[in-house]
Amino acid sequence: MNKAVMASSLQNENVPDNIVAGGTFADWKQQAKSFSQMALLRDASYNLSGEGGQLPQHVNAYVCSWDLFPTLGVDAAYGRLFNALDDRPGAGATVVLTWSLWRRRYGGDRSIIGKTILLDAKQYTVIGILPDWFTYPDKRTQLWTPLYHEKSPFLMVHGGHNFNVIARLKGDVTVSQARAELQTLQKNIHREHPDEPVFDSANIRLLLESVVKDAKMPLYALLGATGCLLLIACLNVANLLIARVATRISGRPSDRRLWHAGRECSRRRAPNSLAPTSLPQTLLDRPA
Repeated sequence: MNKAVMASSLQNENVPDNIVAGGTFADWKQQAKSFSQMALLRDASYNLSGEGGQLPQHVNAYVCSWDLFPTLGVDAAYGRLFNALDDRPGAGATVVLTWSLWRRRYGGDRSIIGKTILLDAKQYTVIGILPDWFTYPDKRTQLWTPLYHEKSPFLMVHGGHNFNVIARLKGDVTVSQARAELQTLQKNIHREHPDEPVFDSANIRLLLESVVKDAKMPLYALLGATGCLLLIACLNVANLLIARVATRISGRPSDRRLWHAGRECSRRRAPNSLAPTSLPQTLLDRPA
């Protein structure tokens, strides 16, 4: 995941993760050399029809190009994920369920794979279940459908900003190098489409930074506070151990005799100890 990035068209520095037009994405994917993979996604919603006595449900979803999950390094928990044949015009409608929807709606029954469900009154074949840890981009997402299996005018225009772009850098390419290349490409796209609202710059940042966003500093603060609490707990445990050892020592007769002998020795030396002494004097007073 450390090579996964979010790419975005850039209108100004205050909006670093601006959504991208489908036509711009197509140009990036065809011309950019810094990426091994590049995928497209956008949010959606469906009405999931009820079956077997279940009530209909409105679900949050995402549509994506088939290569999103390989770009993120995600495999199906059961079944399979999209491939290029699923994500083309005329292909049969397929759907991948999230783990939470599969458990809640279908009771974790694996036999749902290969069956059809109704989304907006249209049949979709369930082909796979995502792993339980995968909640990108947020936990409200319930299912995924392929992007290109239905024709849409927004997929190739440069003025309709509707999509997020996820990419994976090639092994020897840095974020700065990829950003510079994409900015050059975007300037060319801007010049080629003067009559459309095409931004003249682009931005790339690590996907982790994009997901965390403004929560980064609070997370660091929480980490620091947790460290302080652990330090206080360690000091308290150390004090308890010291007190326990001291109690054991004071309770042993031999240790008590040593303690009284030490006090008697200190009392006899008290008059001399009241006067200030220097290091040479102390050395002279030592027995030979």
